[in-house]
Amino acid sequence: MELLNIGFYKILTVLEKFDMNQSSSFLAWTKRVMINSIIDEMRKNKKYKSQTKMLEEAELQWQVESKQDWFDSAAVSAEEIYQFINELPVLTASVFNLHAIDGYKHNEIAEQLGIGLSASKWHYASAKKKLQTKILAKMKTNKIYEK
Repeated sequence: MELLNIGFYKILTVLEKFDMNQSSSFLAWTKRVMINSIIDEMRKNKKYKSQTKMLEEAELQWQVESKQDWFDSAAVSAEEIYQFINELPVLTASVFNLHAIDGYKHNEIAEQLGIGLSASKWHYASAKKKLQTKILAKMKTNKIYEK
């Protein structure tokens, strides 16, 4: 309904541009204006949706960063974290160590390990997710953190 109203508004505002002497009919002209206005609105919504998605991702990142406040370093020892890293698949652990600990960039890691850039990023994200799950589970068993 909203798109229909926008289309009719556009038809009424550009009515003076319609040339009565043209061979095309008024109906064809109104259809063209209506279709173009709908396409314009769809493009606007697409931009809005992508901006909304970026904002949601930024908010999610903020939530993850703010959750670092609950982490108590005494709840999980460095040895336990090291053990969790060693339990990861070999390639995933290698990518995690190279990026998080050694500070390499993903393109450097991909080149060193002979994998693609997206594979490097995937292994790193997978490692972070698995480590977070294991650390949270350990904290829950220690009754440090309860969701």
